[in-house]
Amino acid sequence: MAKIIKKMLQKQSGQALVEFAVVIPIFLLIIIGIIGVGYMLVAEQVVTYAAREGARIGAQTNKNDQINGAIEAAMKAFDNNYSRTTIMISPAEETSPDRVRGKTLSVSVAYTVPFTIPLINNGEIIKVNAESLARIEYDDSF
Repeated sequence: MAKIIKKMLQKQSGQALVEFAVVIPIFLLIIIGIIGVGYMLVAEQVVTYAAREGARIGAQTNKNDQINGAIEAAMKAFDNNYSRTTIMISPAEETSPDRVRGKTLSVSVAYTVPFTIPLINNGEIIKVNAESLARIEYDDSF
């Protein structure tokens, strides 16, 4: 009986639990970081797509409301109420002499990504920008 008790006292079954307790916080932070970076990469792709769509629609129609509508439709998955999306169209006015057939239309889209890693930062804001240029094909003389 003494041998059995001595054998039980020599067991190191708690070692794995201690190692797990030490490693799991680091592992969780790495997983959260990977998810955050993945979200930022997807946001960058969506913003780039939105800028390209806005420039394409602007080249075809030369209408700011249609450009904004195309960008908002592309950004809907990330920003339902468009509170974190900024749209800049250059030249800004539809009647500008620089907004004629053959000239370049620039559409810029910026999206602020809330990036939070628990215990490391308290909600940094990272801005994702994209700009797309398109040659205006719309001609109102027809």
